[in-house]
Amino acid sequence: MKKLIILSAAFLIAMGSFCPKGNAQDLKKGMTSGKFTYSGTYAYIAIGEERAHMTYEMTGVLIPEPGKSIFKNASVRCIGAYHAIRGHYDNDKGTCVYNDSDGDRFFITYIGTGDMGKGGKGNYEYLGGKGKYAGLSGKGEYELEELKPAKEGTFQGISTYTANWELP
Repeated sequence: MKKLIILSAAFLIAMGSFCPKGNAQDLKKGMTSGKFTYSGTYAYIAIGEERAHMTYEMTGVLIPEPGKSIFKNASVRCIGAYHAIRGHYDNDKGTCVYNDSDGDRFFITYIGTGDMGKGGKGNYEYLGGKGKYAGLSGKGEYELEELKPAKEGTFQGISTYTANWELP
């Protein structure tokens, strides 16, 4: 029995050496990944037969993968626009504000390419924040999957993302 207790204690000590130290709020840099689910509305102007311009506003929820990240589940609001030619765009630009459950917030700007109603991909950059996100910097990539709209004049989708981030 004594041998089993000693082995159990040694196992727990060894496992503790492989676990990350501190909590997520103590981290100064890292990698994050996860999903962002969204829904929004848009304004659309057809420019002849082949061109269109769209502005949009979307809201959603950030769902980070568990692990070493300072990001918590957060509500998100984004505003953006793009100009499409024959349904394709390479100039989708916008800005998002993320609000976490503690009341802290951070900001990003993004640019992407894609096809209207199908999805796209792009890059984004952290632009700082407030509270625990003050001074946040870093860059990431995302990929969008557009879903069949639940209501005319709206859009819904899922985005997967990865990024490296750093705090001062």
